Amino acid sequence: MNMDKVREASKEEAIESKFEKAKELKLKGNEFFKSQNFKKALYQYHSALMYLKGVECDINPSVPFGETLKLSAEKEDNINVLNAEIQNNLAACFLKQNPIKYNRILECCKEAIKRQPDNLKATYRMALAYYHLKDYDKARDSILEANRIASGEVST
Repeated sequence: MNMDKVREASKEEAIESKFEKAKELKLKGNEFFKSQNFKKALYQYHSALMYLKGVECDINPSVPFGETLKLSAEKEDNINVLNAEIQNNLAACFLKQNPIKYNRILECCKEAIKRQPDNLKATYRMALAYYHLKDYDKARDSILEANRIASGEVST
């Protein structure tokens, strides 16, 4: 086996390891959320995102002439789905805090929607955040989009 193949294989193993760790941290966050320990849940979700950020850095290194790694479409989709789920969970935690952090909810929802355009939870929570931030036009647009997603209509 030549060195390029060895490097690529070890990179893929590192990516898989980080991905699995992110899933594990998300599940821990879910347990904390269920027990209403939102601060610890937030910590777990943020940690999970850091592992996913590591995956993205492994795929697309920012060093000059760094070789990008091409993942299967299924693996890329799995990364996007996990990231969107974690963003949704962060938004749910921010909704439970006092005071509620609507700007942070908006950030999380936008990131989730970027990765999963038809994400109903993120779209609904985004509408809620816009409403409470008194951006009623965007709140209306977001709730209409959430209704479209919920009804199963195809976006145009």
